[in-house]
This record gives sequence, structure tokens and C-alpha cells, in this order.
Amino acid sequence: MDKAKEVFRKVISEDARILLDPKPFVEITNLGDSSVDVSLRVWTTADDLWSVRWFLIKRLKEAFDEAGITIPYPHMQLVAQNAETHGVS
Repeated sequence: MDKAKEVFRKVISEDARILLDPKPFVEITNLGDSSVDVSLRVWTTADDLWSVRWFLIKRLKEAFDEAGITIPYPHMQLVAQNAETHGVS
């Protein structure tokens, strides 16, 4: 958890469009079934809103990969059975 928060803070520091006042918010906000959820809130100007958002999405994924942090994605397992052997016609 601390490593993930450190990555968030590092990425925030890479972009001068992210304002430091108010202070960026980086906290563990949930322990999911197969995840630890980290919430990030940063402030920027209205003109930079979308470009900062897109920067953060891309750069955070890259930084997580560089740090060896994996993001769990939902998986589905499909089991096929022979209908005749299970009494289904």
C-alpha cells in the first residue's frame, strides 16, 4: 500500500499542471475482494482538466508497471459440460 501511494505521489510531482494547493489527496480508501483501492484527488485549472486526467491515467499505469505493481482485472471462468451426462435434454 505504501509503495502504491509513493508511486502516486511521484507521478503527481512530474506534472507542473497539478496544483499543490489544495494539497493532493492520496489515500487507501477500500479493501476489496481482490484489490486495495487507492483514491487520488488533485486540482488543476479548468483548461488543463482533461489533459491532466489523461496524463494521470496513462502515466500511473506506466509507473505501476515500472514499480512491479499489478492491477487485478476481473476474470470469468466458463465451464462447458456435456448435457447428456447431466440429465439435460
